[in-house]
Amino acid sequence: MPKTYGSSTETEERIAACLHDFSGVEKFNIAAAARDYCVPVTRLRARFKGRMSRHDCSAPNYRLTERQDEALKLYITRCDNTGMPCLVP
Repeated sequence: MPKTYGSSTETEERIAACLHDFSGVEKFNIAAAARDYCVPVTRLRARFKGRMSRHDCSAPNYRLTERQDEALKLYITRCDNTGMPCLVP
């Protein structure tokens, strides 16, 4: 029977807690920590090496930053309110 770790958000919270608890330790047993915190070893190792979760990283096909996206939305709303077409210079 395959081992279940719960929902993805719960697993990520346990991984964050594990990494926080071992943040001062230079070298620790990742497999033992994964068993103690009931998280997948490969995912814990990836987070320890610096890989972000799928939820935290941006989509590969997303071209604008959040700030640029908000500015574009504001520009479109302003143009819509004044009745002007949205033109990009």
